[in-house]
Amino acid sequence: HVAYLRGADSKVCVKVQHRGVASMVGTDLATIEFICERAAKYHPDAPDTTDLIRQWRRASKEEVDFLKEAGNARDAAACLQRCGIDVGCPMPIASCCGKRVLTMAFIEGWKITDVDRLPLGTDREAICRPLVDAFAALVFDIGLIHGDPHPGNVFAEPVDAGGGKPKRIRAALLDWGIVQRMSEAE
Repeated sequence: HVAYLRGADSKVCVKVQHRGVASMVGTDLATIEFICERAAKYHPDAPDTTDLIRQWRRASKEEVDFLKEAGNARDAAACLQRCGIDVGCPMPIASCCGKRVLTMAFIEGWKITDVDRLPLGTDREAICRPLVDAFAALVFDIGLIHGDPHPGNVFAEPVDAGGGKPKRIRAALLDWGIVQRMSEAE
């Protein structure tokens, strides 16, 4: 949802979790687990899905915890800033976040695959190179893997170029609900 912070005129994005989503996800996963166990029992050639289900269960629990998502977004933004990588990442507004409500800076933009929306003459490599650098920095600097980098979560964002110049385009990474954290040893 789009909203404005009272008294600040700041445009924000508000993500609200509907009641019962967390328990519905748990039920769905239990059903999938049951089907996989039955498949393994009655079909000896069925693949072992134990690790897959375990990872899916972990990711699903984390995805419905918006405070965890806010922390992931803050960690990602801090890493990108520290590394000097110009890729947007919406900052959460901590005072407006909870386990089932996530409020963050609004990112104006569009799916990175909507290339027809890019201004004429836009250097696509200049947009994508920092994006590749961002994924590398997140993994190798803080061990953070964005687990859902589809075009709806990777935006082309117009930003002020300064000095009265027309806006330039940069990549922005959205939705930090599904991540994998790696240890230094991994």
